[in-house]
Amino acid sequence: MHPLLRLAPILLVVLAGACDGRSPEPTAANEGPRDDAPAPVAARIGVPFTLAFGDSARVDGSGLTVAFRAVQEDSRCPTGVTCVWEGNARIVLDVREGEGPSAPRVLNTTLDPRSATAAGYRLELVELLPWPAEGQLTPEERYEVRLRVSGP
Repeated sequence: MHPLLRLAPILLVVLAGACDGRSPEPTAANEGPRDDAPAPVAARIGVPFTLAFGDSARVDGSGLTVAFRAVQEDSRCPTGVTCVWEGNARIVLDVREGEGPSAPRVLNTTLDPRSATAAGYRLELVELLPWPAEGQLTPEERYEVRLRVSGP
């Protein structure tokens, strides 16, 4: 057997680990608005709103801008599968107060924290879509998050 062929199983394991579908931790390099990002969505206090992955919303009357930056985990039970536990999805939002710097907030669908505060307002994760499908990884750009901001 050729010596390089003996390395093939090792390379497959290394490549599989590098392509496991997890999102990077939030860093200064991936915080803040993208150059190609659409204009922020207008959101209202107390009314649920939806953000596509990478989009942001300005919450009227609050001075807050909320951006959907990452899905760090999605272990929710796939549709059509019977699971012992419903699983959890963990997202990262960048929250900016006025013209200040953005700060990450990590929220979960099942585990705590499911909400966070900023400038006296409460940000709540209502839903993450789409729901996982059996045997398929969801690309980050297909995710949408439903949020609600409550007043002080």
